[in-house]
Amino acid sequence: MTYEEALNIVEELRGHGRAPFSLEQKHLVADVYPVIMGRRFHRTACSRCWHDAVIEMAVTIRKKIKPEPIMANCDYHMRAGFIIRSPKVGGGRIYTNNNLTNEVAAQYLELFPHKREMFDKVPEEKPAEVTEEPVQAETETVQAVEQPKKKTASKAKKTKKK
Repeated sequence: MTYEEALNIVEELRGHGRAPFSLEQKHLVADVYPVIMGRRFHRTACSRCWHDAVIEMAVTIRKKIKPEPIMANCDYHMRAGFIIRSPKVGGGRIYTNNNLTNEVAAQYLELFPHKREMFDKVPEEKPAEVTEEPVQAETETVQAVEQPKKKTASKAKKTKKK
């Protein structure tokens, strides 16, 4: 579907008014939304979410904004409702799917592997390449450290009396 086709569909859906959308129209909204908005449509518990999506797309079109698809920019995608905010990642900036990068997501999952469940899409990890060069073991030189001598009980008493 091209951007121009999506524009025509949104204008047609806007003319529908406040009447509930049919199942076919709902599928149409779900298909057009990523083309216009650059992200997936996530239905909420609100029965008006379909109309809200059409209004959101119409406003975006009116501003003549053609966003790039988010999925093309990042190989990671968070589930709906999740954000990343950690002082250890990106200096504490807040990351959503709109500004998430591969580097930030990879760094976050490296630091917090138990948070993998918050992602819908994570690229497969590639196995590390095996080098055929022998690894030379580095030998450490250990130096003996002289321990301080302990005071004997008689010397300790003499120092207390002075």
